[in-house]
Amino acid sequence: MDPQQWMKNRFPNCKALDENWTFARYDFPENVRQWIRDNWVKVSDEGGGTYHEPTYYRTFPPPLPKKETINETKDEKEDVPKEGQEFAQDFQQTKAYSNMDDTNKKAVDVMATEGMEAAVNHMLTDEKSGRPLSYAEMRSRYG
Repeated sequence: MDPQQWMKNRFPNCKALDENWTFARYDFPENVRQWIRDNWVKVSDEGGGTYHEPTYYRTFPPPLPKKETINETKDEKEDVPKEGQEFAQDFQQTKAYSNMDDTNKKAVDVMATEGMEAAVNHMLTDEKSGRPLSYAEMRSRYG
């Protein structure tokens, strides 16, 4: 069977697929699998290899190169704000922050100084005993 015809008959709108999920899940014949490997554009190694149909691939801008962090010094890494810090710092300047109770203010303060991950850990830990809080307990304290 002609691989192009097989694809057109069974998956006329397919523009992207991967080997591990799509090939196996939909029982692609080996000749169709090989035709895709040979004629489509491999965009990543994820899922055993992810492929885009060539026309579809050309509709995307090329990916930006990843920044190299090998030569970053410890000081340069510390200057980069952690997730949530800038948001929390801006929020501290609002009227909503000044109207919050002390428990919620403390959580925002932790986020502003240490980032989102630390704030979540703070909210899921009892300040007095240090024991982990359940989700329901956390919601009752922080809304």
